[in-house]
Amino acid sequence: ASLLDIGTGEANILRKIIKEKNIKAYGSDISDLSKDRLNTLGIGHIKIDLSNIESIRKIDNFDYIIILEVLEHIPNSEEVILELLKKTNKTLFYSHPNTGFFIDRLRLLFGRFPLQWRHHPSEHLRFWTYKDVKWSLRNLNLYSNSSIQPYAGIPIMNKIFKNLFSEAIIVKIKSLN
Repeated sequence: ASLLDIGTGEANILRKIIKEKNIKAYGSDISDLSKDRLNTLGIGHIKIDLSNIESIRKIDNFDYIIILEVLEHIPNSEEVILELLKKTNKTLFYSHPNTGFFIDRLRLLFGRFPLQWRHHPSEHLRFWTYKDVKWSLRNLNLYSNSSIQPYAGIPIMNKIFKNLFSEAIIVKIKSLN
């Protein structure tokens, strides 16, 4: 099987997957440091500019594509999801923070911005709650092919009250190919 990890950073997830599965893996990140790290690890690098849809259209297909904690940083998230899905033979996985998390709601209530960023609040251009993800997938006609899994936050409660107690969301979309 083949895998592309977009926004791979230090390739921690790729390394774990490669260790556990026999998979042909590639990484993509805008950082030159990440590209150098991938080369050091012997993992292929593919240059993709997510702000340019043509850049996505030029890549080969992969069995699996993962794009974790990246979509909130770009303005054209839905367009990117649709294009990546065309390049996915089996499954596309993506994740992002859940702005409906109760701590983010409390911060907003007290006049502060949700702490979903590392250096500055302007890092995030897009915000979703669990319910927004469901709405978005329906709007893109992908809901029936998808599963939405909350993670992090308050254990057990994040499974019962997904919108309120999950800190982040991962979405799995089966390929339409």
